[in-house]
Amino acid sequence: SDGKIIIWDLSCLTPGAPPSLAMTAAVQTISVEGDAYAAQFMDSKTVVSAIDDRIVLWDIETAQEKASKTITAASDYVFGGLSRNPNATPWVFCLQHHDESGRLAIGVSDATI
Repeated sequence: SDGKIIIWDLSCLTPGAPPSLAMTAAVQTISVEGDAYAAQFMDSKTVVSAIDDRIVLWDIETAQEKASKTITAASDYVFGGLSRNPNATPWVFCLQHHDESGRLAIGVSDATI
């Protein structure tokens, strides 16, 4: 990860255009500390993201963090083994927001959802 969440205006992207023009379609860049593995709109003003072992809500307009939750491992499984992951960090790799219930499902590297 490059430590960024970029919000794109897809109507500005042109197939086959040089990569240097792609950033003109970026309408907001949110710099994060850590690796961003997933992001999804919660509504028109908020994005939820998976950053390392945290779930973070961001204000799209200000690019400021609104709230966050650090995930604790729900199993003894250590992704990559303790030699590669000595802190046994439970990385959050994916997430899915359910509008009707207001709930969020997450996929975690400790082999839990």
